[in-house]
Amino acid sequence: MRAANKYDHLLNSAKDLFISSGIKGVSIDELSRKVGISKKTFYTHFANKNALVLKVIQSVLSELIAELSINNKRSENAVHEIILLGNVYKKLAGLKLLFNRYSLRAYPDAVLVINDFKNSFLKDQLEANLEKGVASGFYRPEINIKQTAMIYLQLVYTCVCHAACSLEMILAANNLYLNGIVNSYGRTIVSGLDGRQSGEISSITC
Repeated sequence: MRAANKYDHLLNSAKDLFISSGIKGVSIDELSRKVGISKKTFYTHFANKNALVLKVIQSVLSELIAELSINNKRSENAVHEIILLGNVYKKLAGLKLLFNRYSLRAYPDAVLVINDFKNSFLKDQLEANLEKGVASGFYRPEINIKQTAMIYLQLVYTCVCHAACSLEMILAANNLYLNGIVNSYGRTIVSGLDGRQSGEISSITC
């Protein structure tokens, strides 16, 4: 197997194991056995487990960014954009063990990348959505854009990282947020899109 292919196989195998068993529950020995390589070969690709975890997190976040981009392109308006976030939450619901905040405490580089994604990219996306919703007359004009985006981010982050929080609970929190920011006109848009929501979300395979 070529070095590049071996690296990709190792990275993808680590990602699958981390998602199913959690970062803490997977040792380099176990991963090396699963991939069929020696620990010496592992260390030719990654300096240590911290470097591996960082690359896995970066890979998963790149997938989430791509998913968000697809949702934004598919959306008809700001309200629809928030409804389509259910596609991303479906994916995140299967990543609880990977994003477990207690396991990640041992991997500060990965935490920095996650925080940058949350507090920069995702925050910018949400602020843009709020601005678009207000400008189009769907959201309440008195909304404080920055504060509302931060409150929503914290809500989502808490739900995603809480082991007892199901996909249904995350979607319910998303609906509460949406119904809190729309005005009476926006509420009619929500009602019109609600009938399509479950079909659109279930059509995406994690």
